Amino acid sequence: MKTILIKGLDPDVTEERIRSRLAYLGQVEKCHVVHEGNVGGTTAVVEMNIGDTAMNYLLLRISHIWYETVGVSARLLHH
Repeated sequence: MKTILIKGLDPDVTEERIRSRLAYLGQVEKCHVVHEGNVGGTTAVVEMNIGDTAMNYLLLRISHIWYETVGVSARLLHH
């Protein structure tokens, strides 16, 4: 199980949208979107059942995307 922190998302993003966008990489077990209190955009914490190769692809694919002058970034949270 991998836990990913995604920052700088569209304020209108939903858990369902995140699940559908990441489903091609593997099963999204949990998804929590935090809309309030984020100066740099909306944040999501996503738990996925994926391997290391898919995780590295996801981190490279999501990081450094710009949305309305806010950079989107993804980080693996280590437990």
